[in-house]
Amino acid sequence: MAFIIGFSQDFILPGTFIKTSFAQGPSLAGSGFRDELFVMPRSTAGTWQVNQIRQVKSVAEAVGGAAEGSPLHRAIEARFKASKKGRVYVLPYLPTSGAGAVVADGYIDINGTATSQGSILISVAGESLVVGYPNGSTATAIGELVEARLNALTSLPCTSNNDAGEVKLTAKIAGASQNAVIRFRASIASGTGVSVVLSGETLGTGFGVVGAEGATTEQVNFAAALAIVTDRKYYIVSYLATTAALASLKLKLVDDADFLVGKRQVGIAATVEAHTAAITKSVALNYERLSLVNEPSSEHTPEVLAAQYSALKAVKENADSRSCFSGFRGDADVNWILIPVEDQTDKLDSNDLNDCLINGVTPIASDAVGSYLVKSVTTRSKAPSGATNDRRALEPHRVSVIDDFADSLANKHNATYVAQGYILTNDVKDSDGNIDSLAKYPAKTVTPDRWKSLPLQLIKEFGLAGKIKNVAVAVASCECQISATNPARLENGQSLEVVDPFDQVSVNIDEVSAG
Repeated sequence: MAFIIGFSQDFILPGTFIKTSFAQGPSLAGSGFRDELFVMPRSTAGTWQVNQIRQVKSVAEAVGGAAEGSPLHRAIEARFKASKKGRVYVLPYLPTSGAGAVVADGYIDINGTATSQGSILISVAGESLVVGYPNGSTATAIGELVEARLNALTSLPCTSNNDAGEVKLTAKIAGASQNAVIRFRASIASGTGVSVVLSGETLGTGFGVVGAEGATTEQVNFAAALAIVTDRKYYIVSYLATTAALASLKLKLVDDADFLVGKRQVGIAATVEAHTAAITKSVALNYERLSLVNEPSSEHTPEVLAAQYSALKAVKENADSRSCFSGFRGDADVNWILIPVEDQTDKLDSNDLNDCLINGVTPIASDAVGSYLVKSVTTRSKAPSGATNDRRALEPHRVSVIDDFADSLANKHNATYVAQGYILTNDVKDSDGNIDSLAKYPAKTVTPDRWKSLPLQLIKEFGLAGKIKNVAVAVASCECQISATNPARLENGQSLEVVDPFDQVSVNIDEVSAG
């Protein structure tokens, strides 16, 4: 246990200042509702004011506000599909714009004239449909049918336009953020005289046009949006997983976690790139308040992955701050809306998944049953040097429980003492140096020992709730004193050990028949 070090004696602003530290042990939500804030771009057709936070209570609000198919609209749609519980806020910003901005595209090239009736199976961004065509249909006619069906799905992140059987898919916002994230597929059973060729697996790859940033980049707009977040929103959710965007999000979280700011938030981002690329980014971040969700070659776009994970954390942690999510596939509280990856070769094996976990990547895996969240982790997987594994702050429930304790303690202090006119004085001690429990104090007077009852009560409550272990050790570590340099400041410190998840069982069975 230690008190806050480096708290200037000249900082005399009244308040409750709590510093939380992680990985402090040996190396081997009842406190208030936690809100979600989705920081993502609306399209230029959206009506919401950019760089302005607003609460959203339904998908219908995002249809016009963010414009259908924009990353922000799709995130809100996925969030409310996963669960309608919670308080959800949005912070819209504009996509890239200006000279040089390019929109990513791809195409489905339909060829031939149908010699019999048939159908084309199409999947775009996780939405699948079957488009039937009659005997004698030309490639142009089939293309028109495909265009109409795709454009009817207004929440897709791309539009569709047919030109003589070449159905062009164009992202609804410009920029590099739409490259290699909007997956599309098309297939036709042989024997009908019609065939199909794709420009690539995703928009902006293969023979498709590559999206590019304009003079005003999306990264600039994203960083500017983060800068206006002054009120605490516990979960800050982004769909951008570029090195620059992740660095901006981490910087925001680090600054706000400073005990003089005291907002203590966590960040969520998602990526569909190769797990090795996600690992590289996570190791560089190495921060306990930021999680990076990864599903390589996902049928979904990153905003959908981020929304699913955010819904899970918000709903579960608001109910119980110690919640863990290993193997989660959905339950009565949170729907699991993600479909598995399509190709067997895209599925991560157990070694790949373990590599993700020990390097701070939260993987989504697929099996014969469907997709599922393997285990929730933070990007804090390494020692400060980054050279060796250090899993002490890898599991996000440790951050969640400590934040719960900090918030609960601040709330109890504020409700009991703030603006009540209390004065602070030393404890009266007897001739042996022990605190005199019979000492009398004036009204509205608090001493270190009297105030100490607040954290001690919380330690016991958290122990009974199964949030921390070794309660007796935590109680013994709790200390209070009046600052030696600022007599108006009471200093408190304690060491807490958060409970461990039940993730593994190791069983050995030997068959011992006689030879």
